[in-house]
Amino acid sequence: MNPETGMHKPYVSGFKDLDALLNSSEFSGHTHIYVDENADTELTDFSHPENAVYIFGRTSYDVIVHKKEDDLGVKIPTVTNNGGFWAHQAAAIMLYDRFLKT
Repeated sequence: MNPETGMHKPYVSGFKDLDALLNSSEFSGHTHIYVDENADTELTDFSHPENAVYIFGRTSYDVIVHKKEDDLGVKIPTVTNNGGFWAHQAAAIMLYDRFLKT
């Protein structure tokens, strides 16, 4: 989670910025998945990897600019296909989709 919130839970990790999260050894072996309306793959065609780090941006900031060659990008199709979700809404949709597909 970025920014750090001060939450001290075993299932939540906080990082001072996105680069700190992306370079963290805590997630080595995990696939980075950028959820962004500019991604090429639609959620309906997406297969969730077993070990994943989902990366969501904020309004007016495309996180997909950080995507590297081995990373994945996925977009959530909408009627107008131009985004329109807050990060927490996109996260809920992605995790529900993961639940349905496993």
